[in-house]
Amino acid sequence: CCCCCVFLRIRRINMALFSRVTVVVLVGLAVMCAALNSDDVDVSSLRSLSSAIPVLGLCIIGLSSISVHQVRQVSVMLPWRHSKSGAGQQDSTIRNIVKTCITMSLILVLPWQVLVLASSLVLQLCLYFLGFGGGRPGGVPIDSKPSLSFVRSFNEMVKTCRTYLAPYILRDIRDSEYIPYILWLCVWPPTLFLWALSDYRANGFSFVTCYIYHVLRMGPYFKFFASAATLIHKEGHTNRRKGIFKGPFSIFNRVMEWFVAFFYGHVPEGYCIGHVEVHHGEGNGFGDASTTMHLDRSLSRSFLRYLGDFAEYWSGYSVVEYFDDHIKHSEKPKDSDYASKHAQMRGMAAFYGFAALLALFVSPLFSLMYILVPHLETINYLSAINYTWHTFVDPDDPDNEYIKSITILNGQYNLFNEDFHVEHHLRPGVHWSRSLDEYEKRIDSYRENKATLFTDTMEFELFFWILLREHDLLAEHFVDLTGKMSHEEKKAEILRRMRPVHPKVTSESS
Repeated sequence: CCCCCVFLRIRRINMALFSRVTVVVLVGLAVMCAALNSDDVDVSSLRSLSSAIPVLGLCIIGLSSISVHQVRQVSVMLPWRHSKSGAGQQDSTIRNIVKTCITMSLILVLPWQVLVLASSLVLQLCLYFLGFGGGRPGGVPIDSKPSLSFVRSFNEMVKTCRTYLAPYILRDIRDSEYIPYILWLCVWPPTLFLWALSDYRANGFSFVTCYIYHVLRMGPYFKFFASAATLIHKEGHTNRRKGIFKGPFSIFNRVMEWFVAFFYGHVPEGYCIGHVEVHHGEGNGFGDASTTMHLDRSLSRSFLRYLGDFAEYWSGYSVVEYFDDHIKHSEKPKDSDYASKHAQMRGMAAFYGFAALLALFVSPLFSLMYILVPHLETINYLSAINYTWHTFVDPDDPDNEYIKSITILNGQYNLFNEDFHVEHHLRPGVHWSRSLDEYEKRIDSYRENKATLFTDTMEFELFFWILLREHDLLAEHFVDLTGKMSHEEKKAEILRRMRPVHPKVTSESS
């Protein structure tokens, strides 16, 4: 059903029809399974069909791999990699084949990822209708208040405790909201992991245990995953200065990136080095190893190319390559470049070494399903997020931060003000709690620069509109602060900002 929605590009999915079709498909599968396991019915033809399904699946995977490789073979210069001509390097054929394999691995994990995500959404819907609040898909923001009195009382108690503790353990008391999230994420995922490990040792691999683990790890409305990613992000930025915690509690300044990250598929130092130094340092320009500028974002297939590039970046490989490149082509290499390169390598060694140790001392299957699959899921999620944040670039002024990053007003999933991405890039040192104030203070600059703003949406919704080329929906939610643009003019401007930018246009490359 999901594939039908993607390939037929249904404009607005009729959820009632979608649900009915899903039920019919599930009932059909149940009937077929029952028939296949029945001794009273001659189902030899069905069994022959079922034995052909893996072969058919391999054929589809093979054809898909060829298509992805063809997309990857399109000539795209990557100027941050130096070449003898000084024009930058393209990916070699071997490198493209490796990236194609990585891309296919990311695609193959999608059915499992969709199953876990759907279960997470259903869990949140149940909690929401029971009165626990927390928003729901379809327009209710995640900060919606609970209707149950005991839940409200519990939330107030948590707020009182974190407010009391903040002056004693935090450098900035405005970060008090972090405390319950960090405590929960330091306890809940490790507990789940130990439970899954003990069950595996006792009973071997169980699909049910694995499924429960991943759903509970993600949390309702994938809030635990989102909170972990956001706090690792915040920690990465804060640690470039003084850290979140102070005094004797400063030992916890890296607890998100060097402990919680392992349960959510993040490579340590990925945010502190790859994100802060490379992505923010280069600002999604052509010096950025995760840049989107060179792609034609108006084409859906461009994301397939980006997926492999981002996987290389988020694994840490192209981050190490980035600093290696700087060191080799600098007359006097900086000590900080060596330090950053080695820090990223330590993070890679820790994460992939941990996966290897689990494969060696527990089993390869356990390591795959509990460490590497979350890693692939995280790459899928974050590649979609970063692609969305930086899809729109002015081809005539590609360094304009007001356009090449987006801002979401009245966002449905605004966690720690992450929706104000322009402010985050322009002033990453400003505290996140002031993002809205900073936006309102500089609204004239947003208006003059015709900033890329959307309203009443969320990142993943924007991503699917971009991928499905739903330009009408993008235009409906696009905010024109001048009030002069018509719907068609908004569509035309959106498409213009999705065009690829050539290296020679940017000021960085000149």
